[in-house]
Amino acid sequence: MFIVSAALNVCRITAPPGRTETTTSCGVSMEWTAERVELLKELWGEGLSARQIAESLGHVTRNAVIGKAHRLGLSTRSVPSKPTIAMLNPVTDRLCQWPIGNPGESGFHFCGQQADAGRPYCGQHCSMAYRQTSDSSAA
Repeated sequence: MFIVSAALNVCRITAPPGRTETTTSCGVSMEWTAERVELLKELWGEGLSARQIAESLGHVTRNAVIGKAHRLGLSTRSVPSKPTIAMLNPVTDRLCQWPIGNPGESGFHFCGQQADAGRPYCGQHCSMAYRQTSDSSAA
């Protein structure tokens, strides 16, 4: 017996032994025909999410897809790992952090030249980032 949440109602899914069709107490009928199982395997292999597979199959919940995939022994999918970012040692690796390009676009990067002591930027970018104070403006 499985429990499926449908809106605010809780549905119980029961299937008699040896039958592929299950009917929930909410009145939803889900049948795992050979064709639907093959489509599930195909879509699972293509990397579609359980929600996307459920929508493709129709009349089946995301959790039903996950449960069937588990019972079929389909491979579990790992969550794609985030790319690792090389961490810089702020004491020894003083590289210019001036952005080149627009974030989100291909080719975006930081200058990467040796930064001036005590500054986040190289000499060229420091001259663009900081204004020189003049003696006349100090008065």
